[in-house]
Formats: sequence, structure tokens, C-alpha cells
Amino acid sequence: MYRADTHVHSTFSFDGKVKAEDLVLLALQKGLTFLSFTEHLDLCTQSFDDFLTMERAFSEEVSRLNLRYGDRIQIVKGLEFAEPHRYQKEFFAVEKMGFGYIIGAIHFIDGRSVALKQLLPDQKTYYAKRYYQELFSMVSFGHMDSVAHFDHIRRGIGEDLYQASEIEDIFKVMIRKDIALEINTSGIRRTKEGPFPKEEKYLLYRKLGGKKVTIGSDTHIESNFYQFVEETYQNLVVENLIPGVFSKRTFVKR
Repeated sequence: MYRADTHVHSTFSFDGKVKAEDLVLLALQKGLTFLSFTEHLDLCTQSFDDFLTMERAFSEEVSRLNLRYGDRIQIVKGLEFAEPHRYQKEFFAVEKMGFGYIIGAIHFIDGRSVALKQLLPDQKTYYAKRYYQELFSMVSFGHMDSVAHFDHIRRGIGEDLYQASEIEDIFKVMIRKDIALEINTSGIRRTKEGPFPKEEKYLLYRKLGGKKVTIGSDTHIESNFYQFVEETYQNLVVENLIPGVFSKRTFVKR
């Protein structure tokens, strides 16, 4: 197994509680050889100017950490971009900023957070349908390396409502556009029903010919780090793939 965590948030994200260097030290303690910081860019609630200020400091810190620890672990400057298809101008600007790995995510539907219980409880079917519509629009836009926490809507509405045909259409576009599927282990701790996406969706992705898979813990606090990653790897029998194998960007240690 390639020991890696491909979805980690440090204090450079608004909701991250652990310093980047402390996460690198944790990774070394656990024997990881690859770590991707995927700090947030949520333009529904965050100004692009504020992000640019963060990005400069983040880039400098990743460069410093690679100089200090790069002989033992590959540290990647990554990004979790929410709804990139809705902010295409900003996305193309971000692509020029030296990110080695960019994951796309759906965090908001009609301005309401998928994760923070802001969705109206009597409209679960509506939000589920809208969520998968947004996912389809996002992967059709393409350009990202991977899709984060594929069925994250489970967290917002408390159950799994979807049409198999919708999921199949999304996966077919991902496969055609060479976009990887992330297995996000935060679903295990947040829903008690398995990772995002659930195993049945992962198996459908594989059945359709999908081969590019990453596993990430979606770390925000220390106890999240690398949590359930090895168990998930063993349970799903994924290939030994990491973002560096297929990222559309080149990892550069600056």
C-alpha cells in the first residue's frame, strides 16, 4: 500500500485546527510518504481577495516544509475548490498558481451548506436531486483532478436519496474526462454509514471502467488525520494510485 492522505486541511483553511507542520510531523510518525494539503476555496462565502492572501502564505509554507522534510515525504500544495463550474474565471486564475492537485466539491446548493444542516428538512428529495445535478455540471466542466466526497449530500439530509441513472451519468463523464473518484473516509465518522461515496457507488464506478481512485481523511482536527484510510483501502481493494500518478498538474517543490 502507498501510505498517503490526499485530503487534509490545516489552519490555512477557515475550519482547519492544526498547523501544517504539525500535520507533516503526524504523517511522518504514521509512515506516510505522500501528503496533500487541500485547503478550501469556497467563493459562496469567501472573497477571492481573501483567498489570494491565504494562498501566498500557504505556498510559502509548503515550500518551507518541502525543504525541511522533502527527503522523507512528498508534500503537495493542493486545493479543494467548491463549485468550480460556477466560478470559472477564478478557477482558471487558480490553475496558474502552482497547485499540484485540485479537487472539486459541491458544498452549497442554492446558497445553503450541504454540510451544516442548513437544508430544509421537508425538501430532502429536492436537495438530493439538485446535489447530483450540480455534481454533473461540475464534472462536465472538468479540469479538476478528483471529485471530493462524492455523496456528501448524505450529511446534509441524513439519508441517501439518489437515482442510479444519475450516478451512472456522472461517473461516465468522470471517466471520459479522466477525473478521479475520491473515497473520503470522513463519511465513516460523520454518518456511520461508510465513506463518501458509499461502497455501492464505488463498485458502480469500477463496473463502468473507473480506475482512478484516491483516499483521503478530510482532516480538520488532529484526531481526523489518516483516520480509517488503511481500513478503507483494504475493504475496497483499490489500486495503488495517488494523485501524482494522474494529476493534470505537475508537482513542483518550490
